[in-house]
Amino acid sequence: MRLTMFRKIMRQGCAYFDEERNSPGRILQKIINDSSSLNKIMESKLDLLIPAIICPAFSFVAAMYINWKMALLCSFQFPAYLITRIVQIKEGTKRQREMVNEENNAANLVTVVLSNMSTIKAYNLQEHFYSIFTETLEPLARAMKRQSVISSFVFACQFSFTYILIAITLYFGKVMMLNNEITVFDYMRVVLLTQFGANFFSQLVASVSDLSKARIAAENVVAVLKEPANDIDNLTEEGQRPKLEGSITMNNVSFRYPTRPVVPILNKLNLKVKAGQSVALVGPSGSGKSSIISLIQRMYTPTDGDVFLDNFNVRSINPAYLRRVVVSVGQEPTLFSFTIKENIMYGMMENEVTMEQIIAAAKVADIHDFISKLPQGYETEIGEFGAQLSGGQRQRIAIARAIVRKPAILLLDEATAALDSTSEKAVQLALEKAGKSCTCIQSQYFVLHHFSMDLTRLLTMFCISVAHRLSTIRGVDKIFVIVDGAVAEEGNHEQLITKRGIYYEMTMSA
Repeated sequence: MRLTMFRKIMRQGCAYFDEERNSPGRILQKIINDSSSLNKIMESKLDLLIPAIICPAFSFVAAMYINWKMALLCSFQFPAYLITRIVQIKEGTKRQREMVNEENNAANLVTVVLSNMSTIKAYNLQEHFYSIFTETLEPLARAMKRQSVISSFVFACQFSFTYILIAITLYFGKVMMLNNEITVFDYMRVVLLTQFGANFFSQLVASVSDLSKARIAAENVVAVLKEPANDIDNLTEEGQRPKLEGSITMNNVSFRYPTRPVVPILNKLNLKVKAGQSVALVGPSGSGKSSIISLIQRMYTPTDGDVFLDNFNVRSINPAYLRRVVVSVGQEPTLFSFTIKENIMYGMMENEVTMEQIIAAAKVADIHDFISKLPQGYETEIGEFGAQLSGGQRQRIAIARAIVRKPAILLLDEATAALDSTSEKAVQLALEKAGKSCTCIQSQYFVLHHFSMDLTRLLTMFCISVAHRLSTIRGVDKIFVIVDGAVAEEGNHEQLITKRGIYYEMTMSA
């Protein structure tokens, strides 16, 4: 079940994980706890189900055969059990939902804290998050207390009904024996048979109560398994696998994030980049530049309009193939708790890449010399999220990972932001040798030096504030000024300066 749930979750798109209900802590709770609870209850209770149904029925029929009056009297404990359990199930289910919800909140908070422990310690936030966690557990404690009160009440009612019924049967048994309606032996047989059946019936009702608890877990599991298939699922076999040269076209593209449907990000944007052409996207933060990169890689689907790579609509390209030929490196690279070699070749089979290619990619990313000085070289473990490396070293390993794949399009989203000026220059010079057929789409805080190779570059600027960035922009073939999710101006540096529009104002204020 866990494998099925995990596979289903892995097949969801980015929009699925943007929703609060699908935070890491909540997903972890569903995969580990809910599936485990469901399995345990189903395995332990189903074995008792058949005898818990047959034995009470057999006991009741046998008791009725011996003496139907006493059997009916003794059988009043059955509805008594049932009524009290119905109350427990009805109220307990509400409390169980509350408990599951609060447990999910607590698990989510723990996940956030453990993932950001360095930052929490750096800002002395341990006590702050301890207080938040305490507040998060308070509703859970209240729900558990209410659940305990309900269970205690039901338990007390059951025992009270049982002993009251025993007293009643003793009284009427005495009366019936005095009237010669039943013998002592038959009385004992009826009482023992009905008590025997009642014990199994109580187990049956208790099982139903436990199954009601499992219903909450089952609802969470079913909700995951019923999640509709995503149209950008990496694991699908559908779609074309064309050889891409690197041209990019966006026709009347509008986009809103699924979690913020009322906030427009891109508004009928039109943009065309030819293979081999150097291009810069310039605009204020939030104008939609990073969203353009996400749409090119098809992490999201446009609300309206189309994105083409060469003459192929990205919707028609197989998602897994698309992400093999369109590789991205973000500002905060994701590394895994493996060796450096495994991180560089991550996602590739041993027969797909040689050690020589890994070393060559590391040299391009200006990280080979550092790796060679390590005692274990490329077999060095780098810790969780690459914690044993500096920010620049992590970034260069991520760049090496991208380069070794020889992508048709390389997306660099502020990928060199963590590098010092010396490393930046080395990486830029090395990238010029990386592959002349590669379209390099870059979203970063600063503009990279002009590539002399046959690369298309999309330089996404969050702001222009340093003189050397402006000198780089002057060298590109075309500049697109993005404002409010649309192209406000386009042209080369000289043309836009002559227009004295938005770009001119940005350069003058830099």
